[in-house]
Amino acid sequence: MKKFTSAMLSLLLAVVVVFSSVGGAKAAAVTPPDEEGKERWSIFASDDDTVDPDGTWEWKKDAKTLTLNNFSFTTEHHTGLFLPAGATIVFIGANSITSNNAGGVNSSTALYVNGIGPLTLSGEAGATLTLTGGPAPTSKKSHGIGIYGDLTVTGGMVEATTMKAEGES
Repeated sequence: MKKFTSAMLSLLLAVVVVFSSVGGAKAAAVTPPDEEGKERWSIFASDDDTVDPDGTWEWKKDAKTLTLNNFSFTTEHHTGLFLPAGATIVFIGANSITSNNAGGVNSSTALYVNGIGPLTLSGEAGATLTLTGGPAPTSKKSHGIGIYGDLTVTGGMVEATTMKAEGES
């Protein structure tokens, strides 16, 4: 199973790299559907600076900083937002990321940091960031934030919640 998971992750990364290199495609955006046909929102450390045309998010590669401005994203994928270690999220207004993981086989995580390293969440006065890990299978876990490193929150209000596992009451 580990080999299969590793192979699928390698394939997903290759698909993202190819997708990112196609003319006109955004480097930091919703990825192509995975093996289950589900999308997630991913930013990789190698992605170029990217600005959403709607103005709800902006990625600065060198600073590893994602700015969210009244951003909302919900996915059926097991990971809502995938960031590199050492990233900072600056949030303005009301923002939310939800991973519903409907019928999935993996843990459900709203915000996942790849690798070992810190994450900083920095909000303007009155700003909110709601991170909801959806229901996971009973053998897995649900997380608002998945990180192997220090978490620093400065300003704003962060709410990281989880839902009960499927089948639990």
